Amino acid sequence: MVEFPVMGEEIIEAIHNTFVDNPDVETDCYLFLNNLHSHPTLAYALGARAEEQLREMNRCPKCGTLLQIQHYKEPHTEFIPTAYEEMTDIYCPNCDRSYRN
Repeated sequence: MVEFPVMGEEIIEAIHNTFVDNPDVETDCYLFLNNLHSHPTLAYALGARAEEQLREMNRCPKCGTLLQIQHYKEPHTEFIPTAYEEMTDIYCPNCDRSYRN
């Protein structure tokens, strides 16, 4: 099981520091977080957006490790002579997951 960092205090601090001069927006952020449990679709959408950001950062969406790129040639023995297809695999060295292009 992959463990992820507990970031509750950091998130609250980031919201406060970002919106300290705008208490209405700060309040809206806290209300949003406080009500996520009652809106599973919204929580899912927020998680999907976070996953998208992690992928844009070339980070594993499960553990946050930098993804690695491996280039290789896959043989196709159905052709004579054997043909090779150049392949690229993006994978997480920590959780051993593959993310194909």
